[in-house]
Amino acid sequence: VTIEPQPRRSTDVDLEIPVPKRLTQPHPITAKILAALENGSVNYDGQLLADGMRGCPVRVSKDLKSRALRILDAVIKAVESRGLKVLLEKGYDRWSLSAVAGQDKVPFHIREKYGQKKREATKEDMSSGGYSSYPRVEYFAKGELLLEIERPHSSNLQLRWADTKRQQLEEKVGGVVLAIEAAVVAERRNREHWEAWRREREEEQR
Repeated sequence: VTIEPQPRRSTDVDLEIPVPKRLTQPHPITAKILAALENGSVNYDGQLLADGMRGCPVRVSKDLKSRALRILDAVIKAVESRGLKVLLEKGYDRWSLSAVAGQDKVPFHIREKYGQKKREATKEDMSSGGYSSYPRVEYFAKGELLLEIERPHSSNLQLRWADTKRQQLEEKVGGVVLAIEAAVVAERRNREHWEAWRREREEEQR
């Protein structure tokens, strides 16, 4: 069965999808990611490591976990309400979150932005041995969220949405959902194009 995205309506230009202040009745996918994050650990730069979910599609520090999951939950529910399915799947080297219609799949994830800074070696570092005289690069969480669509077959789509000084990611969820729909359509058209091309080559070789 092929699930077709809903056609864009005139009101979709101003599609508004509210993000709740609290995560209540989460989608099963959101609940699974939440459990993995709560049972996981924290790496050297403060990022949560999801238990049993390598490459988790939510990559944030503890301070942004609630926001990220509430935004993700709103996106998942809105995407499914408009005719697509959302799947959380374990791949060869990581877990992925994707919007799916039939054979066509568009992965997406949400993460926290990280910055980097140089830190000069202290006397303690030097005395401990094995520390270069050159400055080390340290990574730090910036407290800003970023949502990205991965590998769409269209250069005309917006692929990234982030917190800015003027607007937080919560206010951009409607645009995210419309872009995910459009990316799925682009995937289908790309697949159909290459299927038609292969059929033509096969016909020519007969």
